[in-house]
Amino acid sequence: MASSNGPRPCVHFLRGSCRFGMRCRFQHDTSATSLPFHHRESVEANLNKYKIPSHLVDASPQLRIMSYNILADHYAQEHAQELYASVPWAALEWTSRADMIAKEVAYWNPDVVCFQEVDHYKHLQALLKPHGYKGVYTQRTGGRPDGLAMFWRRSRFTAEALKDLEFAPMDLKDNVCQLTVLRSKEESSIALLVANIHVLFNPKRGDIKLAQVRTMLESAHSLVAARPTGPCPVVVCGDFNSAAGSPIYEFVLRGELQLGSIDRRRLSGQVEAAGRTGWPSIRGNLFDAMSNGAASEAAAMQAALGYRSGVIEETVGGGGGGGGDNRDEDVMMLPRSASSPAALDRRNSNSGNANVLTGSAKKFRPWAQDELEMAAGSESGIARHPLHLESAYLNVSGSEPLYTTAHDRYVGTVDYIFYSPQAPTGAEDDSGAIEGQECLTLKPLRVFQPPPLRTIQTGLPSVMWPSDHLSLIADFVIQQKQL
Repeated sequence: MASSNGPRPCVHFLRGSCRFGMRCRFQHDTSATSLPFHHRESVEANLNKYKIPSHLVDASPQLRIMSYNILADHYAQEHAQELYASVPWAALEWTSRADMIAKEVAYWNPDVVCFQEVDHYKHLQALLKPHGYKGVYTQRTGGRPDGLAMFWRRSRFTAEALKDLEFAPMDLKDNVCQLTVLRSKEESSIALLVANIHVLFNPKRGDIKLAQVRTMLESAHSLVAARPTGPCPVVVCGDFNSAAGSPIYEFVLRGELQLGSIDRRRLSGQVEAAGRTGWPSIRGNLFDAMSNGAASEAAAMQAALGYRSGVIEETVGGGGGGGGDNRDEDVMMLPRSASSPAALDRRNSNSGNANVLTGSAKKFRPWAQDELEMAAGSESGIARHPLHLESAYLNVSGSEPLYTTAHDRYVGTVDYIFYSPQAPTGAEDDSGAIEGQECLTLKPLRVFQPPPLRTIQTGLPSVMWPSDHLSLIADFVIQQKQL
């Protein structure tokens, strides 16, 4: 972005044409102002909550994790007219976007990077190798053009175990997942499992989305439990195509979800009505709300998108999201502020009109037994996973990011970094950790928020941000303690 002392970028120029040319009073040269990282606020954790003196934190190993849906080149071109009409054509060109992605990784200097929507892996690998990264790539099945890539800093970690999880053999579409156990080169007793996933988009198939997430978490637990030296902490990154506060989101954090009373179309919390107005209209509404006295950008965004506190505007159905395509079309996500446990219970209730989708005539359709078993992994219809996970952003800042993606037909949060606070490093019995044994603990120290929406001149990607998603970045401290 232009500095506060200089002219603002010309929106018409950013979109491809300005009729004033050199006479324009706004900034046309954006080459020196790309990637305005100063707009990304750092939020520090309250160390008193962890009961860890700051000098011990400074002396302990620290870890930076980045999760980033980088927008596959194939999808950028395929959806240019419907999703990126406000974006200047140059901002969709892969070569320049790839250079910006590499610069962004180099700037933040993460120890581990989880990419989603990668369709030029060799190019990305060549750009990141000089910065000290080693990576692995997992192609989606079914002839899909993109996949997942995970990179780690060669000087810090070595890959102890690699596992690719394909969902197609389970009849769960063409998505894939990466599971990698990384062991520290500095301290061999330190290891962690990093999971990377891009969940199915289709909002009508919440059953498949849930099954993908459940299968990933079960597989991660099995891989960790099988380590000869004992379990290790887990970090889960990715684009979950699910809202903060949705049943799928709560399943990740709570470890259990009873499906019988939840419509599968509502499992991901995806709603179409709010995001269909287009980014230019959304941005205009945002500025109107802020000028009319909105208390915060979060409040202004909810006003701009037509939210009412504690209420979901839903019209599930219609176009977009068919098959195994992961592009986030025609959908707006539930804000975290409207996702309290009480509100969630009300939304999941099977009494009265609770299961009639607001704004539509679609009523709750009971689950077939085979659907329940596929989604839950059991005949009981209760989905469970054995990991104890928390959200880095939620724990540090008190909420998930206001948004993680913003294009012409969608603004919302779908990307997350989850983690397990601790994992025993020795043997376990059926009741869990043994008293007196040592365990590794993982605690988030800080997170970096997306830039304020008011600083985004066009829908994403832009000449300043190389994807339609923003990267998530979290710092952790790793410690050993005795239980």
